[in-house]
Amino acid sequence: MIKPIEFDRSYWHTDDPQWLADRERKWSLYLAYMASRNGWSKEWDEQPQKDAWKDYYLNGHVHKDHKAWQYLCLLHPEPTATSLSPLIQQLQRDFKGYCNFLGTVYSRYPLVEAGFFSADHLRQLYLILQGNNYRESAEILGFDPENNVEKAAEDITTSIFDWKRAPGSECWPIELIVKHFKSIFVEIRAEHMRKLEFDFSMFCDILSFYKEDHPHAPEEKLDLVREVVAFLFSSNVDPCVIDIASRYMHPNGERKV
Repeated sequence: MIKPIEFDRSYWHTDDPQWLADRERKWSLYLAYMASRNGWSKEWDEQPQKDAWKDYYLNGHVHKDHKAWQYLCLLHPEPTATSLSPLIQQLQRDFKGYCNFLGTVYSRYPLVEAGFFSADHLRQLYLILQGNNYRESAEILGFDPENNVEKAAEDITTSIFDWKRAPGSECWPIELIVKHFKSIFVEIRAEHMRKLEFDFSMFCDILSFYKEDHPHAPEEKLDLVREVVAFLFSSNVDPCVIDIASRYMHPNGERKV
């Protein structure tokens, strides 16, 4: 039998009136955020649901019918790898293998703009769930990195280009995404590339057009594109990666006609 999720409630300073007052005030910000997404989350019209999550937010009580990991993560008062360890154990059961949590975490960026929590808080959540690189992700989620590299490669290349085109993605921690990209692609070998070749070819094609498609891109974005291109032609990757990259662009990033 799976044990119910229980957090160390010392992170909830329920004996501090100022702490509670601040949490009460911010709860109204969260309700406003959920109301603005009502088409996506109809269940927030139900009072028992609201009451259950408010009880967790203020007191640390996890109700048996309201234990979705996204909310447990977002509403925890002091998220760290230690404080969220019960949640990590749930994720290891629910996600059998690599999972990219970038979109899940950063879809909540409007809560930063609303003053519910800080951008640093959101970044911390991403690091807790994903780690600094691919091998850390494997350790956090308890999967075999050798058998998940293809899925990870597919997901991370999508994330890099969602960063430039998806609404709100300017808030994503792109330097961390690139770090994950590098840590995944150093693992790629010819046997992986047989499955990845089509998607990776498209990635390289789009990469080679980046400057042409975005002539007014900020220099910091161009620097990240150059960093990715340089990595794809470096000695850090298997020759199979360089082979496909070289079909679409020169080592300086200029596209091949």
